[in-house]
Amino acid sequence: MQKLISAGVYRLSRNMAFWFFAAFSAICGALSAISTYINQPEMGQEYTIFGFSFFIPMFAAPFTAIILGTEFSDKTVRNKIIVGHTRAEVYFAYMTVSALASAAMCILSAAVHFVVGLPLLGALRISFAEFALLFSVGILSTLTMTVLAAVITLCTQSKALPAAVCAAAVIAMIVSGAEIELKLKESEYLSVSDLEFVEINENLPDLGDRLIPNPEYPTPEERKALEFLYDFLPGGAAVQSVWLEVERPLRVIGFEALWLAVPTAAGYIVFRRRNLK
Repeated sequence: MQKLISAGVYRLSRNMAFWFFAAFSAICGALSAISTYINQPEMGQEYTIFGFSFFIPMFAAPFTAIILGTEFSDKTVRNKIIVGHTRAEVYFAYMTVSALASAAMCILSAAVHFVVGLPLLGALRISFAEFALLFSVGILSTLTMTVLAAVITLCTQSKALPAAVCAAAVIAMIVSGAEIELKLKESEYLSVSDLEFVEINENLPDLGDRLIPNPEYPTPEERKALEFLYDFLPGGAAVQSVWLEVERPLRVIGFEALWLAVPTAAGYIVFRRRNLK
């Protein structure tokens, strides 16, 4: 399998689409640091350096689907099996190369952000242990969504359909994570002045800033369910990394490990029975 991984990395290094997205990752990292300096110069690098968790999965997953779909259409996958490689070797080599490509984009984006932001925003103001945790959660969430894209591609016949499905799935995961985060941060009480739908009526008494219960505040049961989904979904892990708020790191990393292992194992079962002719 080592030869397959080496060959996959070599093919990737010769692929113009990969270099285009790698350059795009670097540009996004640089622009993120510059934008923070222009709009909120008092903030440190740590508030935007993990932004790769949002934008890299949005093109890394479709990119993975397109590259692997091309390998099927070119009969490369079938030829590798004909020359003597097992399906397990081919499958897990593709998983590894896909993960390496996404990891490289994440590291490149963070590195460029740090270099560009160093003279503008200064050094990171969090400990190395905290940085390592947040970076690990961010990169694992990206790898999870990339590997899901690879599994979908290796288990389907179409080249274009997996790319569209993966793009939509990644966006849905990230948006869901952001929505859950907003729901969990709802205030338990609101002042009357905060309610935009309250109309001024001269016949009503002046309520001032009296606090009233927030109807959007989740109940204890709802909060438990939301916290579970927040930690469970890859999009939720990405949001936690970006907002520097990984409150339950072991659970988050454990769920991301499950997202890597379970779909990969299920995908292999399907790929092992797939007709490659």
